Amino acid sequence: MSEEKIQMTFVQKLENYWYHYKWHTLFGIFMVIIFGVCITQCASKTEPDAMVLYAGRLKNMITPSEDYREPSFESIMREDYNGDGEKIAEVFQLIIPIAEIGGEYELDDKAAQTNNSEYQRFYTEIATGNCVIYMLHPLLYEDVKEKGILRPLSEVLDEVPDYAVDEYGIPISELIAYRRTALRYYPEDCIICIRHERKKGSGAITYDDPEMYENCVKFFNDVIEY
Repeated sequence: MSEEKIQMTFVQKLENYWYHYKWHTLFGIFMVIIFGVCITQCASKTEPDAMVLYAGRLKNMITPSEDYREPSFESIMREDYNGDGEKIAEVFQLIIPIAEIGGEYELDDKAAQTNNSEYQRFYTEIATGNCVIYMLHPLLYEDVKEKGILRPLSEVLDEVPDYAVDEYGIPISELIAYRRTALRYYPEDCIICIRHERKKGSGAITYDDPEMYENCVKFFNDVIEY
């Protein structure tokens, strides 16, 4: 007995395919869309030229007038360090409760060391974070310096300015950039410094990208010499 071939129209073939492979097709379309979005975002993402950490009290909330705008933090850069066509200084900010009592600084909340998430994030950042340049409240600066994290200014600057607080830090209020750019929106008592590079074999948990680290060193010099 011969089998009779069933001829289906194009529409019937589509209906048959959809009936058997509807969910496979929908999943495939979904994955193509997700993949396309990821590719687009990665292609359009710009990497920062320098990574800066600010940790301290709430910064000065100064709003420039409509007739005048402070030159941006990025305007301090003499060049586009990573060559992507855009100057970006990414600033990671941590607001930590600090009080001044009798001329001495201390954490505003005695339990802040264990309960304040920003304080905990601060020590995570200095241990494993990507920020290389630090702008720190004096209390935090002294703590970080004691931990041996900071790099001597003499290793990154051609000449250490006389107004440096010590061999590791410089008060931002003494900088020309503080008086002429958006840097002045940060508290005048904070200290700018730079950490050591985390290299392989140094025992660090994470390692720095050498090019990014050097770009941050260049920006640090630009800020000091502005």
